[in-house]
Amino acid sequence: AIPDVKMLLVVRNPIDCIVSDIIHEYAVGSMKDEEMADINDIIISLAEQNNETGDFLPHVFNLTKYNLMYEELSSVFPKENILVVNGDKLIEDPQPEIKRVEDFLKLPSFFNEVSFYYPEGSQFPCFKHGNKQTCMRGDKGREHPTLKKETLDLLENIFQPMVDKLEEQTGVQLHGFRDKFGE
Repeated sequence: AIPDVKMLLVVRNPIDCIVSDIIHEYAVGSMKDEEMADINDIIISLAEQNNETGDFLPHVFNLTKYNLMYEELSSVFPKENILVVNGDKLIEDPQPEIKRVEDFLKLPSFFNEVSFYYPEGSQFPCFKHGNKQTCMRGDKGREHPTLKKETLDLLENIFQPMVDKLEEQTGVQLHGFRDKFGE
């Protein structure tokens, strides 16, 4: 291991990850030529298909096993060299989370409150410095549908233990992760 390496583990709402991945696959991914069924039916069906192994959307679910990622990183690197960054806060209020990253990496402060702005209709902040402005690509931030209570209950049962374990390990909270999708 490289003794002085600093690791950033960016985590975000796991339901958001699942929904985003499904929508992406139908918009521009491997299922772009198919009509998308109701997202609740897709999620329930995928959960039932993967029930024997416990994996839910395996390629996506593995990306949301944040507590296991943290355990793996901390088995190789000192915990003080790992910063868990709340990706939801990076979207909602980026400056304080960026400040945490700058401090952790011992970088001089570069970003401030005026470094970020939200163009009309955008869910993601854009960055500006002097005369330069940069925004994420237009295919980011697709509209997410409302999920049925049954679907949210299923996802909460899958993700809540991981979210609780991550908070226990790191102090990072992803509370209310189902609120965004409720009816």
